[in-house]
Amino acid sequence: MYTVGLNTSAMARGVEIHIPISPTESFFQQVHYLLESLRQNGGRLRDAPVIVTVGEDCEPFDIARRLSWSRDYPVEFRWIPRQWYQQEFATGLDRFRHVFREPWVLFLDADMVFARDIDDLLDRAAADPAVYALPDHGSPFQNSGLLDIHSDEEWWRLVFESAGLPEPVFESKYSGVGVLSGVPPRCPPYFSFATVLAPAEMMTTLGSTIHHERQFVDNVVTTFWRAQVALTLATIRHHLPWRAVPLRCNFPPTLRWYLPLLQEEWDDVRIIHYSSYKRFNINLLMENPAAMEDWLRENSCDPIEQDFRELLRELHFPVSLSSSPEPWYSAEHCHRFPAGRPLTLEDIQLGWTPPRKLIRNNTKVLAIGRHFSEELAPFLSGEGYNQWQLPFAPHLHPGGNMVKALWRTFEDIFFVLQHFQWAVGEFTPHSRLWYTTERSLFDPTHARRETICSSLKEAEVCLITLHTSELWVDRVTNQPAWRAVSEEQQEQDRFVFRRATVAETLSALYELDQLIDRHRLVNQFILALSPTTLETTVRDESPVTATQASKSILKAAIDQFISDPSIAQKGRYHYFPSYEIAWYLFDHPFLPESTDLRPEVNVATLNAFREMYTDLPLSGALKMKADSFQTLQSNARNMEKQLVAKEAVIHDLDLAARERLRAQQLLLSRVEELERSAEERLRLIDRLTWEIGERDSRLAEVQRAAEDHLKSIERLTGTSVNEIADPLKR
Repeated sequence: MYTVGLNTSAMARGVEIHIPISPTESFFQQVHYLLESLRQNGGRLRDAPVIVTVGEDCEPFDIARRLSWSRDYPVEFRWIPRQWYQQEFATGLDRFRHVFREPWVLFLDADMVFARDIDDLLDRAAADPAVYALPDHGSPFQNSGLLDIHSDEEWWRLVFESAGLPEPVFESKYSGVGVLSGVPPRCPPYFSFATVLAPAEMMTTLGSTIHHERQFVDNVVTTFWRAQVALTLATIRHHLPWRAVPLRCNFPPTLRWYLPLLQEEWDDVRIIHYSSYKRFNINLLMENPAAMEDWLRENSCDPIEQDFRELLRELHFPVSLSSSPEPWYSAEHCHRFPAGRPLTLEDIQLGWTPPRKLIRNNTKVLAIGRHFSEELAPFLSGEGYNQWQLPFAPHLHPGGNMVKALWRTFEDIFFVLQHFQWAVGEFTPHSRLWYTTERSLFDPTHARRETICSSLKEAEVCLITLHTSELWVDRVTNQPAWRAVSEEQQEQDRFVFRRATVAETLSALYELDQLIDRHRLVNQFILALSPTTLETTVRDESPVTATQASKSILKAAIDQFISDPSIAQKGRYHYFPSYEIAWYLFDHPFLPESTDLRPEVNVATLNAFREMYTDLPLSGALKMKADSFQTLQSNARNMEKQLVAKEAVIHDLDLAARERLRAQQLLLSRVEELERSAEERLRLIDRLTWEIGERDSRLAEVQRAAEDHLKSIERLTGTSVNEIADPLKR
């Protein structure tokens, strides 16, 4: 007996689906309809990973990139080696070569759609692990006149003999028996490949010999269905348990002969297998949206066709919305916002990963700005990176480094530009223009300027995190101030508050680029938006809207700047989506009652930066604030285990309740039976009692008649009856 060591309570999440296709528009659209049907009607398979195996005599290409809608589904495309494609059904059989990641595997064909879920089949399989499949409709030897040469049973014996297997046991039956003409009555376990559900261990076992089994078939006979015959041989060879699934799990509308005999199967149909349906020209309709629209608008008196049409109508609207745009407005790229699923880091990183890693162990990195830049410096240091000795200069604290403290001061591109200009000698600040975060006046000495300038020339990568577009401007010099100036320090309203425009921000970026060219400063820049909100705003509006306005202005300017071909060709500027990671991947990125990011948000952001820009191994654990993140992950795993355990308990309670209900129903049925029996016996007793009473009445009448008769005799003879009887006795 074949056993599988599975946690069957995890069946709900543990199924991966495999589909074989060729890379044609028709197949792509079939997969699209199947995926949408899973989303709408798949039940517990709604979010199951789908692996599409692709085979063709051509060079592989990036299908996921071409089919932008595929990012809306949990689907993955895998090509088989080109040389294997020449083998018949190689694409279908290659699915067995995969290293399965889930405990259960479901094989489907692309030309199928889910009308309802198969959750009951999943429960059945979880309770009794085996190979679950639909017996095929007829004999694999029925075509090409093969049954005129040998009987179906004889062909099976020859194939089994070629494979070195014992005499076949005809323990199954073709699903077309009694429905299709000429179908033999019995067969070995012979299944359609269109729907096969089995534990991953069993699928791997089948795959270990199935290619050899196909050769055994070829040694005996040439049949189109040799791969399915090979599945039979592998199932028998490895003594795998098998179970037949009902027709509702693989119902082909073309076999309308089933309907009068198996109406209940169509009424509860789960998966429709529509490819051979002559009234549905699959290639024409799948490749031509207009033709599909026309077909869907039609109506039919045929119940199967009309039900199938109604199902496709429900699937067609979301499919048509997410399909590739019409050629007249198409472009080189078409990326749709992921719908119907949570966003992933890959969704946000798309298009922003540089062609090479910018930061290696010996790369000299400057981090300027707040909230992310301030997290990056200790992160790199903790990993043993960015160990270059920055020029020392006391700044805010004893022993502090002025260059490393820059991130605490600059929040806007105007401050960054101004400081760069000062460092190279192109700007001399006003005496009251520069105040630090501690409201301390910064003295722009010549020594400090030289320190900053040498650092900017020596650094190789500079991360600039911008936070706001709100700034204070000196009316006299028209220069921005680092910080708001207190009333006692102002000179008759010399400083005024305003919000920079997109044009002004963009102009500052271009000016910074020109300055870098002139003085050959840092070679690579990574621009980012701070994910934190504005703590306050002096504008008469909500800090929420003020935050979004600032971020929008900064992002618009950065996007326009980086997209400029003259800037892009330099390969100098990159964008890191720290803001988008925090705001789109997390429902609550901030700590309670604070504008500070949660530790897990910082860790996720640093992980993304690590992957995109550094050559640090992704498997390495982050050391900074990782404990809380790991705790969160551990809690999530524990909660998931608890959920699975609770689901198992609920499932067991449900089974127990069903058993108790069945027992109660049996008991009630027995009680009703006993009540009926008691009533019948009471009726019998009443009838017998009445009959006894009738007999007693008749006996009394007979006795009275006898007594009257005796009295008559005594009167006639003058002798009593007793006197007459005495001599007789003597």
